[in-house]
Amino acid sequence: MKTTIYISYLCIFILAGCSVVHIKHGKNILNDALEVSYQDNENSLKAKRTSLLFNNGGTVTNCNSYFLLNSKLKLNESNYNQQVKSEYLICDALDLLSSSARVNNNKVNSVSFGKELLSKLDLRSFPSSLKN
Repeated sequence: MKTTIYISYLCIFILAGCSVVHIKHGKNILNDALEVSYQDNENSLKAKRTSLLFNNGGTVTNCNSYFLLNSKLKLNESNYNQQVKSEYLICDALDLLSSSARVNNNKVNSVSFGKELLSKLDLRSFPSSLKN
């Protein structure tokens, strides 16, 4: 019984923590650098980056060229590329954000959702190592 109460409180705290997140541009972006890049998406996609090598000898230096070659070719598995490819993670993140759906913040009131979850969620229905 105590475990159920503790888990219920944990769920409420998690939901309350999620309600503090600010939603900008209809997207839930937690990383400040990604938020800045997303706000200036066009220039972020054109920004010059360190050259990244592909197996056919092709190289890319910005997100736009990265999208074109990455969909057709495999990255060269060299040590150099392993160090450089982290610069292009922002490209993948921007691509995911551009194709993601807007967050509709009006649907969920976290306080009423938490109370409803507390009253309706039966944790006994989930398999657990805490019970026999």
